[in-house]
Amino acid sequence: MAVDYTPEELISLKAEIKLSEKLIETDLENRIVEAIERYTGRFVPEIATKWTILLNEIYPIIQYNLPAIFFRNPRVFLKPRQKFFIAKQRDKLTGETKQVQLESEKSAKTQEGILNYSLEQIRYKQEVRKTLLDALLFPHGILWHGYKGNFGMTQERSYYIQDESVFIMRLGPRNFIFDPSVSVENIDQGRWVGRSFWVRLVDVLEDDQLTVDKNQLRGVLGYGEKVSVPEQQFLNKGGQDTIKLGAGLGKDLIDFTDSRFKGMPQARFLKLYEVFKRPSPKEQRKGEKGKIFVLCFEQTKPMRLNGWDYKAQGFPSKILQFNPIPDKRFGMADYETYGTIADHKNLVINQQIRNAEQLNRTIVGISKDGANEEDILKMKKGENSIIEFDTEDVRSRMFVANMGGGASQELYLLDGRIDKNLQDKSGVSDLKKGFLQSGEESATSVKLRNAGSSARPAYRQDLMADFLKESCIYLNELLKQYMPVEEAVRIVGS
Repeated sequence: MAVDYTPEELISLKAEIKLSEKLIETDLENRIVEAIERYTGRFVPEIATKWTILLNEIYPIIQYNLPAIFFRNPRVFLKPRQKFFIAKQRDKLTGETKQVQLESEKSAKTQEGILNYSLEQIRYKQEVRKTLLDALLFPHGILWHGYKGNFGMTQERSYYIQDESVFIMRLGPRNFIFDPSVSVENIDQGRWVGRSFWVRLVDVLEDDQLTVDKNQLRGVLGYGEKVSVPEQQFLNKGGQDTIKLGAGLGKDLIDFTDSRFKGMPQARFLKLYEVFKRPSPKEQRKGEKGKIFVLCFEQTKPMRLNGWDYKAQGFPSKILQFNPIPDKRFGMADYETYGTIADHKNLVINQQIRNAEQLNRTIVGISKDGANEEDILKMKKGENSIIEFDTEDVRSRMFVANMGGGASQELYLLDGRIDKNLQDKSGVSDLKKGFLQSGEESATSVKLRNAGSSARPAYRQDLMADFLKESCIYLNELLKQYMPVEEAVRIVGS
């Protein structure tokens, strides 16, 4: 059945895409950037005034949670709900189709074997691991399911996504767009979901499966990432006698290549959108199943429009989030629950360092006429300074003292309290109770102490199990629809 659209429908869809991207830019972008900076140890809070060091407290907490939630190779076990099921088979002699009764146990084992085989082939574990890291760093993570066929976006560039095959991939939260009238928590009630991605302009122009207006497409110049040349490396180049410090630092990446490359289509990129739009109530009553748009904002008409042929129920995007907030568009990232405590711990540790440095300083007192300004500067530096006085009685001119004493003990007591609070708020204390501690006599004592203290890890494992179950059910439906019978027979063996 031919699929068509109205101009009003396309205008409305493009407007909602812009609204969705604006929501991501205002409510999600800054939080994602901060999470990455905290995870990599580059985040500098506002309370950091002349800090000596920046301790990365977020990375070890995330690394504690990762293996506790998902650490095994996923394997699916299917159980039949009934003993028999009714199926249609073609009679080999007459060619007529008739209903027969088959055993559900054999069907479940067949689906189980095919699904477990496919999980390894499509790198399911690797993509789920990336999605789990997203869910711990950001408010949510997205796992995208699809089929690379003759509809939708076909330019999947991964080596592991083959033509005419089912695939899954981790989708970054910034590239996941959805109906702006719903929240991530209620994404199943939305009218559409989609994904955005940058594609080389030359690949779009050469794709004969897309309807492209070459007069409208211009794209944007790519490789605009700011990079800097290390100063020492820059000084070693050139050969001139005098070099202006800082010259050539902080340039765009594309500025380091041939200038002719900037004018080629290979250097320009186009932002495309693949949108899965559900049928309206009126279209659903007519039996229509929905549409898949591939479009961009530089071209007026869609580049591709197909029917939504997936027989699997639900959107192809599966959401994993651990901290949803009722009636809020986005949930809460993990670091937002204990980030301020980590900053406070950093503050106290830097105060400890500053306190120790101050107490170990040497104080030099001299009379006003004992030394000039140059001599005073030498004393401040304290590097084997030799001061000459125009007198025989040096003691009357200079006095040297050491502050002595130890650092303030209150700071170290406060450090311990903050660290315990950080572990309690982040859940690390619960995770540690599953490991043998120093001085522990047996594993039995660990189990006794661990009793009743694993609620938070178990809750997240349950959320992860539900996410994997929903994902595998959707993937199984795609496999039943698209896997060739010959391939299924080769996998199962009968």
